[in-house]
Amino acid sequence: MGFMDKAKKLAEQAQEKLDEAQKNFNQGQGSGSQPAEDGVRYDELRGVMFECDVLLERDPEKVEQFGLDLFERYAGELTDEITAMVAKQAQKRVGLTFIPTRTVSWDHRKLHGAY
Repeated sequence: MGFMDKAKKLAEQAQEKLDEAQKNFNQGQGSGSQPAEDGVRYDELRGVMFECDVLLERDPEKVEQFGLDLFERYAGELTDEITAMVAKQAQKRVGLTFIPTRTVSWDHRKLHGAY
């Protein structure tokens, strides 16, 4: 078995593992929900939960744009160095787009102890 055959086999194995991980993600969280909460005591609890569908983006050009958008948002100016780094990293990353399907919020403070 030559080098290219081994490389192809490794790539196929990696793709199978990625597909399996994505399947597990989709079953566990991909169309699930995640709450964000605040408060320590019951009468202080408040939060929000989003149920979402998740789109997986594997196209490196689109993933690169996700990365550039994030860096611009949180780091400010995009330098040539940052742009090159994000372009390189995009080749081995995926992008996730969350599409909310349902939103639930709660605020126990509004109950004023009557629950």
